[in-house]
This record gives sequence, structure tokens and C-alpha cells, in this order.
Amino acid sequence: MKIYERCPNCDRKLSGFLETINLVSPKMTEAINRWNNLDKEFYCEKCAPALSEPFITKFKQESLELKKELSPIINLIPMTTSPAHNNWDYEIIDIVTTQKSISAGLISDFSTALGDVFEEGSKMTENKLGGLIEECKSALRYQSALLGGNAIISTNIVFNEIKSISTSVYMVCVTGTAIKVKNINSLGSETKDDIEKITNLAQRLAYVNGELNSYK
Repeated sequence: MKIYERCPNCDRKLSGFLETINLVSPKMTEAINRWNNLDKEFYCEKCAPALSEPFITKFKQESLELKKELSPIINLIPMTTSPAHNNWDYEIIDIVTTQKSISAGLISDFSTALGDVFEEGSKMTENKLGGLIEECKSALRYQSALLGGNAIISTNIVFNEIKSISTSVYMVCVTGTAIKVKNINSLGSETKDDIEKITNLAQRLAYVNGELNSYK
């Protein structure tokens, strides 16, 4: 491995009596070169930020904007617990899965105990679990879209309640198979336009997230 005494980019001395300057990682170097159309062997921790931070800030902002645009329409991605419809011509992409949990707390435990009499506790539990399930389903749709999918089949929902003396934790796990429906017209004309928009936004988001992860 080549030993550098000075930064190949800014020519700073890397090792001195009062200060030692490190070179950034090869992944960060590759990202800086790609973003700035450069071809340096390495950058140091002094010169790298000026070349990388503007792009990182831009990608982070774009990621937030894309997620904001996707949020109100992501749930339009079809999701079914059964295999694909007979008229779908599709290819399987991958299994997608997510899980979420929430602490019920002492009040919920007490309400659940009273639920046999007043039925309020059971409704509270159903509302909590229902909210977790919807969050998981949205997360699953995001995963599918980022993988290039436009529908999810064979969805399975599993939930558990883990109790202790002081509280309870509700856990929900949702899995499914992300697919890409080739004859997208079979999803309906209105759904087709929304799915195409989701796909385009998700593809861009996948690229942006890839750039944000490329330098770490």
C-alpha cells in the first residue's frame, strides 16, 4: 500500500509535530471524483468537505422532496394477500419485509383488562395494531417501489404482544413478494398513471439514496 506524505489533492502535509491529517476513505474519494468529474488518488479530511458537502446537502434535500411527493400516493401500489390476479403478466423481484413495535403503556394495559366489560380496551388495542399494520404496509410499498416493483402479492401479517409487569409491547411484522406487473394497463387507467409516477419517483429516490450511501 502506497504511503502518502502529502495530500494528493491539496498538497497538505499529512503528518506534523502538532497535527496529523487523515486521508478520506476510498469510497469517499470515488464519490468526490464522480460528483466533481475529477480523478485524484485521494483527498484529505481538510479538502474533502468543500468538494463533498454541497452534493451531500443537495442529495439529502432531494431525498426529502421525493419522499414528500411519494407519501400521498405510495399506498396506491396494489397489495394482496393472495397470488397475483389471473390477468397480471408479471415478474417476481424479491421478498420484502418490515416490522414495527409500540409500547402500550400502563394505561393501555389497564384499559385492556377492562375491555371484557366495556370493550374500550379491545378497541384501543385494535386501533394501535391497525395503525402499526398500515405503517408496515406503507413501508413495504416503499421497499417494493425502490426495487422497481409496482405491486405486492402473497402478503402476510403477523402480530405479537409481549407483556411485562409494567407495560406491553405490540409488534407487527408484514412480509410480501414484490413483483413488476408488465401489462400495467391491467391495473386500470387511473391507477396506471399513478403507478408510473410512483415508479419514476422511486427510481430517482433509489439513485439519490445510492449516492448518499456511496461515500459512507
